Amino acid sequence: MKKILKLYELPRNSFFRIAGLVLKFHHIDGMYFFCTDSKGNIYHIGASQEVEFLENYNYEEEIIND
Repeated sequence: MKKILKLYELPRNSFFRIAGLVLKFHHIDGMYFFCTDSKGNIYHIGASQEVEFLENYNYEEEIIND
């Protein structure tokens, strides 16, 4: 079952899915959250955005399989 949360509800350093992308939440940067994908691309996403929380996601598997 998908767990949909507001971005500000996620624990730091957790993973989430938005618009088909899997991103890692690093820290809050003003009104936006600083996030990256597995390739290191940076994304700034509004704190109130709804996202799919990925509780047991293994980021390293995606990097190895790329």
